Amino acid sequence: MSYNQLSLDAPSLILIQTSIAFIVTPFTAPVYNFPLFLFGQYASEKTDTNEPLRLFSGMLGLSILFDFIWLLREDWNKLIGLLIIINMMVKGPTFFAVLTALRFRGDRFGGLGDSGGGGSLSSGAGNTVWSMPGAFSGGKPGYQNIDDDLEEAAPAPSTAPPRQPPPVSAAPGPASHSHQAQVPTQ
Repeated sequence: MSYNQLSLDAPSLILIQTSIAFIVTPFTAPVYNFPLFLFGQYASEKTDTNEPLRLFSGMLGLSILFDFIWLLREDWNKLIGLLIIINMMVKGPTFFAVLTALRFRGDRFGGLGDSGGGGSLSSGAGNTVWSMPGAFSGGKPGYQNIDDDLEEAAPAPSTAPPRQPPPVSAAPGPASHSHQAQVPTQ
């Protein structure tokens, strides 16, 4: 079997878990699973930003711990308990499928298997130095990669000739730009 046959699709796993969480909602079950997976549906479909999917991955990882606590503290029916345990066991592969989807979207998260290095789970900035676009940043269009050559990143030297000082007038008397106080004459 190749890797492509074994890869897991995050939206499909989230849909399965949403269905299981919906089935167990009328019974004694964790109340956070159904809203969590509804948010996961939204986060997996929102492709213009990675922030919802990052937030979902963090909450999903934390909910695994909450499931253990819930199973130890609550009395549950065997069938409902089985569904909750199945849902909890599928959370691990879903968590890693969401992280893979984030990596596929170009997000970086340091310390969680990212070989590109840099970045953090919350910032996603990677090796980019953000600066203000315009004259203050040397004319760059808003960002500059650290990995760029310094020669490419440096602005070209200006070829404009230096400004000439204004001509000095030959007329005697105080100049119009004198720093001394002028006494009005009557």
